[in-house]
Amino acid sequence: MRPAVYPEHGTLLFSKGMVAQVIGVPSPPGMTTALPKYALCAESPLGRSVPFCRLIWSYGPEGVAAVIPFAKARLDGLYGAPMPYFSLEEVEFLLRPPEALHEALSSPPRWLGEELYSVLVELRSWGISLGELGLTGSLALRIENPALSDVDLVVYGSRAALRAFEAFSSLGAGSPEDGGGAVLYPRMDSGWRRNRLGKVYVSWVGVPLEGELCPPLRSYFHVPTPHRPVRTAFEIAGGQEGALLYPPCVRTEDERYVISFEFLLGKALLEGGKFVAVALESWDREVLYLGLRELGGELRRVYS
Repeated sequence: MRPAVYPEHGTLLFSKGMVAQVIGVPSPPGMTTALPKYALCAESPLGRSVPFCRLIWSYGPEGVAAVIPFAKARLDGLYGAPMPYFSLEEVEFLLRPPEALHEALSSPPRWLGEELYSVLVELRSWGISLGELGLTGSLALRIENPALSDVDLVVYGSRAALRAFEAFSSLGAGSPEDGGGAVLYPRMDSGWRRNRLGKVYVSWVGVPLEGELCPPLRSYFHVPTPHRPVRTAFEIAGGQEGALLYPPCVRTEDERYVISFEFLLGKALLEGGKFVAVALESWDREVLYLGLRELGGELRRVYS
């Protein structure tokens, strides 16, 4: 099982007393894109033994912008924005999601260990194997708080991501959720990506395997640069599994790509239909970007 981007989305990296979470997008050679998430501090509500304080509380444009100063942000001409890059040579340790899950099963965490095992058994009954899963977030770091923490999972590949989508959707509607990035109209429930399993809430994100990454993002040096804001209409054929892999990516009927850095749009993109969007268009006019810091944008379903 080879992820399309290495290190993949959800990997935790340790550097100079800080933990950052990798964002699965192409990066310059020897670099990775990651958002600072935790830092060592004197006292923390997250864990009883390791004093980590959370740095980021929202993954929308405002939350991301707030933690950029904690990273060595570099102005990237291809992405057209400051990017939180980390040099892989300076990273002290990488904790990939499959390794974190293996460690949690080999040596169960003090809190939520039993709940994690129950979640994995339930996922297996849905046809998602252990080899298609990884663990990230506070539980992977062993700084979980049983009153606050979710079980944060990474689901590898389009097949498993579709199974996860179907299974979580069957659990019932969650509450409408704003990711803080692109806005969706009408709002949709978030139960398909975060729901209650037994005693805990479980959230997941799909990660593309080799060959599954959105075509415009397959090579860092060929990433179409976001250029100008546009308001545009298009139609999407339903059932495109790229909608459930980060970043969600689908092809429109007029042969453009829609790429969302807001995972919550995945369900709408998977279902397809007619939409009007406010987005950043690439220089070549072949890509529409949603959920960027420069413009979160909006995706509005059109009923006709």
